[in-house]
Amino acid sequence: YSRDEILAAFGESKLTKRNPLVAGVLYSKRYKTDILFITLRKEEKDFLPMHRYSDYPINENYFHWESQSTTSLASLTGQRYLNHQAEGTKVALFVREAKKDSRGNTMPYFALGYARYFKHEEGKEKPMQITWELERELPGRALTSFKEAVA
Repeated sequence: YSRDEILAAFGESKLTKRNPLVAGVLYSKRYKTDILFITLRKEEKDFLPMHRYSDYPINENYFHWESQSTTSLASLTGQRYLNHQAEGTKVALFVREAKKDSRGNTMPYFALGYARYFKHEEGKEKPMQITWELERELPGRALTSFKEAVA
């Protein structure tokens, strides 16, 4: 899916008014969902050092993700990530291997679906390092492709 298609599905973008989102995270108040846009291979030309987060699939059930560099454990956003189930909010993961493919075309996102907070790394204030438990297993072909992208 393209970023615009995903945003439209959550009512955050329309044909008549495109959402100018440039960040990799958006909270949809309407659907009470944190939408995470994750690019695995972050090229120096496309991402500043502070935005080259360490995101990767651990296995078919778990995904490691780093929050935005300004999000801390004590922040409202950080607390929403950790307590999303108790607060009745959701987290949706959309992942792509790289920003552009070998021909220079923008790569689409693969919908990993909803995830649940599993754990976070203690001792590092920001960015937060969170392990998400996927509600649905990541298919083998996607897992292999995503692991190769970050190898």
